Amino acid sequence: MAQKIIDEDISNTIAAMDRDYDGLLGHEIADSRVLYSHGYSWENDAFTPEFLNSMVKSLARLTTLPAAAEAALAAGCEKLCDDVQRAIKLDFLALSAGSSVLPRNAPGRVIKADPVTALPKIDQAELIKLAAVANVRTRLRKPRIYLKQYLSCITLWGTVFSMRF
Repeated sequence: MAQKIIDEDISNTIAAMDRDYDGLLGHEIADSRVLYSHGYSWENDAFTPEFLNSMVKSLARLTTLPAAAEAALAAGCEKLCDDVQRAIKLDFLALSAGSSVLPRNAPGRVIKADPVTALPKIDQAELIKLAAVANVRTRLRKPRIYLKQYLSCITLWGTVFSMRF
């Protein structure tokens, strides 16, 4: 849709898009009528630990959360960010080679609820299975972008982490 707005020079319309890996892969559309999310997706921008804290307080009808609950929420967010790094690395490498690990038509496929804590977690077995399928579909070739030893990326919560390749 964004490309159609540009191609047809539609001046009274804007497109709001998830950033995904467009900037890293050189696919970002540079036009004032195209707006991108700050992080990977709008969900990443909206669902910060602070926002989740606010939601829990609202749902529980509290003005403040107990310190233990606030700490557990922050720890859960941090753990998910740590766990999701592997999925992001695999997906980015596959995308730079013309494939994909994370299914765009079923984005929640690799995220499951932890049976003990009910917090979201990455299903490592499913991730490995999807990576194997992506590996069969693609041949390893030089990525379309040049990677240094570390690549900074926006994580699920909009914070910066380093990926080592």
